[in-house]
Amino acid sequence: MTDQEYKDLKQIFDSVKNNTNTESVEGKKIVTTTLAPINISMVAPRAAGKTSMLTTLFKYIKEHINANHFDITIDEDSDKRIEEYTKALQVIKDANNNDDITSKISNLHPTKSINKFNFTISFNREISSEKKDVIVNLPFCVMDVAGGIVSGEEKTEIEDFKEHLKNSSILLIPFDSMLLMQKPIADDKEALDRYVSDHMSINSINEWGIEWAKSRQNDNHPKVVFIAMKSETYHTNRVTTKKTEECFKVFSDKYNEAIQKISQKAPSALEITYTPLETIGCIQCVNSTFDGEKMEHQFLKKNNVPDYLGAGVVLDVIFKRAQNQINDVYGDAKKMDRRNQ
Repeated sequence: MTDQEYKDLKQIFDSVKNNTNTESVEGKKIVTTTLAPINISMVAPRAAGKTSMLTTLFKYIKEHINANHFDITIDEDSDKRIEEYTKALQVIKDANNNDDITSKISNLHPTKSINKFNFTISFNREISSEKKDVIVNLPFCVMDVAGGIVSGEEKTEIEDFKEHLKNSSILLIPFDSMLLMQKPIADDKEALDRYVSDHMSINSINEWGIEWAKSRQNDNHPKVVFIAMKSETYHTNRVTTKKTEECFKVFSDKYNEAIQKISQKAPSALEITYTPLETIGCIQCVNSTFDGEKMEHQFLKKNNVPDYLGAGVVLDVIFKRAQNQINDVYGDAKKMDRRNQ
């Protein structure tokens, strides 16, 4: 962002003066304004990895984002929940053997109610010619929900979820790669197909995706990210393999209807991204069994796996949306400036 762009912010302060503070420090003005928040929604069933995904993204922010032109602040309650879930994931990483890994993964507790994760991106720029520092705060709110709300099994808090979804510029759709890639044997194909479709809640994802897309008609920058969770088995050391390509192909087939319907209902500016996301990072699914009613997995511990594979891709989408928001505000300010001349 250039000095001139920040000078344009002077036109904004009158319109958002209730959220604007000016103070003086050693002869220099510090002007701070807070813009309207950007909401992010997630739609995925139980055990898809929604909370693991958020934990990974926030850990990546805390450990790897070191930018000179902006700061990221995570609120205290959100940070506390992240630390609690980080400890649960670390227990799996510290498992002594493969049976221990399988047992500890099955003990991860699903989300039972709505949790909001809040963070703020702050852009700071010095305008030396005016002895002024301009700080623009852009809040984000990510809603984590119980998978039963998404699948339609639970009705509590559903209105809160709908309202947040309607006002979200970014839609995250994490999905269970291991479930997606499960291959049936000859005599259980129909039962497995039903199990996979039911547990991935494909129809519900389609419906929520369409509802979100319809609400974005006045949004110039709507974004959807499909995120392959539990994907360590299929994405290794950032190298494209046959398993990587196969996973993407199966995803494309399974979610084709959702992608098409969301694209049809959303504005033409819609951007859709696909990425795997590594959460635990040290395991590989080596065997899955399906008995006609439930599925069980066996895991193998592996080493030298880079943490946070895919986190940067998801955050790039979020940061791009932040930049879109700032640019829109600058554009509005310039229009106001021209009208006032």
